[in-house]
Amino acid sequence: MMALYPLLERLPFSWIKRSDDAKQVVIQAASKLITAKVADGGILNDERDILGCMLQENQRLDQIGEKGLSEKEMISQILTFLAAGSFPPVPWANGSCN
Repeated sequence: MMALYPLLERLPFSWIKRSDDAKQVVIQAASKLITAKVADGGILNDERDILGCMLQENQRLDQIGEKGLSEKEMISQILTFLAAGSFPPVPWANGSCN
C-alpha cells in the first residue's frame, strides 16, 4: 500500500508506525542471521536453507570473479520469502484447478 501511496507514510496513523517498527525488527534479525551464517561459513553439513544457498552461490560467484548479492539484497530476498510464506496457498498454485 505504501508503494502505491507514499504520502501515507507521513500521516500519523498508528498502524503505519507499528508496521515500520515490525519491518525494522525483521531487517535487524535478518542482518544478524546473515552475519552469523557468514561467520559459520555459509552452509553447515547437510543443512540446506534459502539463506545458505544464497551464501553458497555468493561464494561460488566470488571464486569466478563475479559479484553476488549484497547484504541489503539478501535481506530483501528474506523479506520476500517471509511475505510469500505468510499468505494462504492459492488453489491454482498446486494445479488443483483442473
